[in-house]
Amino acid sequence: MPKSPPVACTGPCNGRNLAYDGTHTCTECRSLKNVVRYRDRKANDPVHALYGWRWEKCKKALLGMGNVMCQRIVDGKRCQNVGQIWHHLISPRINESLMYVYANIVHVCRDHHSDILQDDPSLYVPTRVALGMAGETNPASTEIQAPVMPAPAADPAPLFYASGLNSENKPLPRRATTSQAPDWTQGRK
Repeated sequence: MPKSPPVACTGPCNGRNLAYDGTHTCTECRSLKNVVRYRDRKANDPVHALYGWRWEKCKKALLGMGNVMCQRIVDGKRCQNVGQIWHHLISPRINESLMYVYANIVHVCRDHHSDILQDDPSLYVPTRVALGMAGETNPASTEIQAPVMPAPAADPAPLFYASGLNSENKPLPRRATTSQAPDWTQGRK
């Protein structure tokens, strides 16, 4: 099939470049159109706003818990590739409240990433989660009760000791200063 002759681009470059593929748009303007289209889609997408600092923190936490390898199960065995994409089993487009739930997030390689909005969890190894993390945003962890703290001592030190006074409002005995401390070097040769 013969190639079409080059024509002046009708895109934003105003004919500065030539279009060779018959689309009347040069590669520079085509990539610029894609950038503008992506930026507009991103600005108008409420789910895209969820992929900010909190999402980055969530991904780092999951990596720190040992979720490095692809979690997809193929023929009864776990995939041995390194995970590259964090995938939501149930997309935030279906249920935004599951965006940061660790049990809903799996690490997969590029070969096993799917664009399915609701994926089958039985196809993946469960995500490892460290319990008791400070500031944990995982709603599933709220089912686990916090450990019971021991009761404070029956007679804690009274607060007035911090002021330097005893219970009778008299000054506490002073600690020995360096001039009052015993000299242990005496008598040594």
